[in-house]
Amino acid sequence: MFDYRALGDPVNTAARLEGANKYLGTTVCVSQATLDGVADAATRAIGRLVVKGKTQALLVHEPLAATTQPPATRDTAYDAAFEQLQNGSPQAQAAFESLARERAGDTLVAFHLARLRAGAVDDQIKLDEK
Repeated sequence: MFDYRALGDPVNTAARLEGANKYLGTTVCVSQATLDGVADAATRAIGRLVVKGKTQALLVHEPLAATTQPPATRDTAYDAAFEQLQNGSPQAQAAFESLARERAGDTLVAFHLARLRAGAVDDQIKLDEK
């Protein structure tokens, strides 16, 4: 009898990323390692996630096809705000405040804005739950 179960670190990481969607307000999270195999994937960065059971952060993205109709190739306004967050710029909060006014239903923008208002200074997000 054959055993076809998927086991190991990649499966655990995928499960953690799936669970992170609830926390982030996203529908799909994709690791940078997965995107490395897809040359022209249209995504926007979510941040560096430290998921439960890991000590090293994973760079995670959200596919734009999941958030825009029709699917976009880039979200330049978000990318600019995220770059400020990534670099620890004091202007990051103002950039996300502006995006939030323009995009009331954008859950990822709202997530980052809430983090910045609570004192976050970069894109690293520690998730303690599964």
